[in-house]
Amino acid sequence: MQADERQSDGRTFYDLEYAVHLEDRDRHELATVVVDRGRLYTFAASTNEIRWGKVKDLFHQVVTSFTLLV
Repeated sequence: MQADERQSDGRTFYDLEYAVHLEDRDRHELATVVVDRGRLYTFAASTNEIRWGKVKDLFHQVVTSFTLLV
């Protein structure tokens, strides 16, 4: 649905928003990914589509605040 790129401490993070349609339910997901020294790090938050409207701002704040301290 959407992808953004951001820089933090010299690393490039990719923030992704996507929908997952399962047979019995729909989910909304936010994730951020970064590669550092050959390792892939992923942080994700997920909720059902019905609850998305209530938590989307919180999820965006949490996922975009993810950084590496190593």
